[in-house]
Amino acid sequence: MLKIRPKNQGAESGGIRGMPLFVLGVALLMSGVATFFVAKTEVQQRQAEFDATVQQIEENIRSRMDSYVALLLGGAGLWAASEHVSAPEFAAFVNRVRLPEKFQGVQGVGFSARFSSNELFQVERQMRSEGVTEFKVWPFDPPRAEYHAILYLDPPDRRNAAAIGFDMFTEHTRRAAMEKARDSGEPAASGRVRLVQEILGPVQNGFLIYVPIYRGGEVPDTVEKRREALEGFVYSPFRVGDLLDGIVGHGIRSRVILRIYDDHVAEENHLHTMNTVGPGEELPFLHGAFRDTHAMRIAGRTWVLQWQSAPMFLGGAFGFGAALIFVTGLVLSGFLFQAVEREGKARAFAEETTMALREEQEMLRLSEERFRLFLERAQEYAIMLLDTEGRISSWNPGAERLFGYTDSEILGKSGSIIFTPEDIAAKAPEKELATAREHGQALDERWHVRKDGSRFFASGTLISLRMENAHHHGYVKILRDMTARKESEEAIRKLNLQLEERVRARTAAVAELNAQMETFTYTIVHDLRAPLRAMHGFSTALMDDYGPQLDSTARDFLQRITGAAERMDALIHDLLDFSLITRADIKFSPVSLETVARAALTSLKEQIVEKQAHVQIIEPLPEVIGEFKILERVLYNFLSNCLKFARPGVPPEISVFAELHGDRVRLSVRDNGIGIHTEHQQRVFRIFEQLHGYNAYPGTGMGLAVVKKSIERLGGTVGVESEVGVGSTFWFELPRPAPRLSAPEQNLP
Repeated sequence: MLKIRPKNQGAESGGIRGMPLFVLGVALLMSGVATFFVAKTEVQQRQAEFDATVQQIEENIRSRMDSYVALLLGGAGLWAASEHVSAPEFAAFVNRVRLPEKFQGVQGVGFSARFSSNELFQVERQMRSEGVTEFKVWPFDPPRAEYHAILYLDPPDRRNAAAIGFDMFTEHTRRAAMEKARDSGEPAASGRVRLVQEILGPVQNGFLIYVPIYRGGEVPDTVEKRREALEGFVYSPFRVGDLLDGIVGHGIRSRVILRIYDDHVAEENHLHTMNTVGPGEELPFLHGAFRDTHAMRIAGRTWVLQWQSAPMFLGGAFGFGAALIFVTGLVLSGFLFQAVEREGKARAFAEETTMALREEQEMLRLSEERFRLFLERAQEYAIMLLDTEGRISSWNPGAERLFGYTDSEILGKSGSIIFTPEDIAAKAPEKELATAREHGQALDERWHVRKDGSRFFASGTLISLRMENAHHHGYVKILRDMTARKESEEAIRKLNLQLEERVRARTAAVAELNAQMETFTYTIVHDLRAPLRAMHGFSTALMDDYGPQLDSTARDFLQRITGAAERMDALIHDLLDFSLITRADIKFSPVSLETVARAALTSLKEQIVEKQAHVQIIEPLPEVIGEFKILERVLYNFLSNCLKFARPGVPPEISVFAELHGDRVRLSVRDNGIGIHTEHQQRVFRIFEQLHGYNAYPGTGMGLAVVKKSIERLGGTVGVESEVGVGSTFWFELPRPAPRLSAPEQNLP
């Protein structure tokens, strides 16, 4: 029997059999499309979250560093508002800020002073008198013309105490930043350094920010004037790890890896790595990780920030949801469920990120509020903020106390309200704003007016507020009542006028006395010496022509007359030397003591041979600051005394040598002569002092007095060490040239 198959039945069976494959294919296709879409969405969401996290952290770093720079500018304002800021005043300023609690990462706020080598010991004595009993400038060597030592650094913890006295100008990285700040008049950050405070715990890389302080409080208009007027720097040292801990919250920092470089990417420029990577390691490769690199300007210096998403940021979920959707994609409801669940998780994560960003912004707002409270508590200073048009937008209780206006009366008013009518007519407020806007700050020392119309004299400065991008957004004005000082200065000015008049009178009197002394000296030279020469000449002629005809008594008288004339002439000669050395103009220059010693020995060559003396020059003999002729006369006197006061029958043994005593040179002349009793050792330097009779040791008693006066005129000291029967050591000390040191000087004992 023939069976007839319905038309298209095979096709329908094939369609039914192929339906699962078709559905599977469609399901797989839908799963693939859904997987691709979800994966792409996740990548875009996490990329956006990564970019937002990076942007927020960078904004927090930038805002916090701007706050630190503003704090340093406020510190510089103390010097602009006062001629001198003492250690207690500076410590009180820093204590009000509460650095360790409110500004983590800042090791402190300090002040380094600029002073010359001539002021070194004065600065050390001043700091010790203010309570820093062990203060000294270090490193001491090599000597240099200019120092930049840290005088104040608060808070006074153990780390900061280690930095007091450090001359930051001796380290090239710090010096480069200080010179940049000095020449530009702007805050300047240093490159990577190791802080001298790194004496406790793990060592961190650090850097410093400097704000220059100029004499008079105003930034000079040229580089040369800025270098000349520089008084020092207000600065802060930073530990980079502590700084980032204080800026970046733990919730955000766990999602990114940050590696910071100074200037450009190089291992020697590496400042810090935040999160899981340590110094010297490369950022690890993570599949699907986000990366980015930005440059940031910090106080005039460039930081390079390398960013990468951390494993926690990825959450271990890259590809898992897509794979799950692909495996379970045959069930449409499961796919939708998984898609909605993943979307909800993504939204929750985004909300958490948004909340964390809001918390960071709130922390920044609280930090700014604390800084505002600090300004309000500065009672001794009037501090006011002005907008770009010069209107008062805020001021502290110190300003309210000084001027008498309440907030409701003053806010929104022009800053010219505190100026006198005369200054307003002269457009002083407008000129002050223009100067601050152009040069960064303007000095304000003038009379001001209170609410009740009374006047007072104030000293302070007006500072232009600018962000890192140089955008001007207002001013801060700091004033201090200096009326008492102004009145004192006026009284002092009047006293100075009286003193100047007295000085003119005294100067005229001294000039008259000097003229009389010149006349007296001329009389000695010409009028007294002429009769002495006649006495000596005639007595010598009598002895030569009539000596044989005279008896012994007459010849003895003539010899006494001749000897007295010779002694009187020698005494007049020494008196003239003493007078000339007292009034002579001295031309100071480096003088080789070795050359001086050789010249003196040449002049005494005949006496040395006659006395059978042995003279030894122990080299090296360094250079000193003095005048060659004066030093030759001094050394000649020392050596001739060694020859004169030799022990009978004992050949003189004389040695000349030098020693370094700090920044001075002591030259000594030692002999084996008769010696001097201890109680008489200072008498020998007095005028007309002779310890022995003229017949035993001829002389005028003036030689060592001339020596003492000569060395004192050269800025030195003179002395003697002696023992009777053993010998004497006569010495003088003079400054050595600075900063040049020759190789022989470095080998001196």
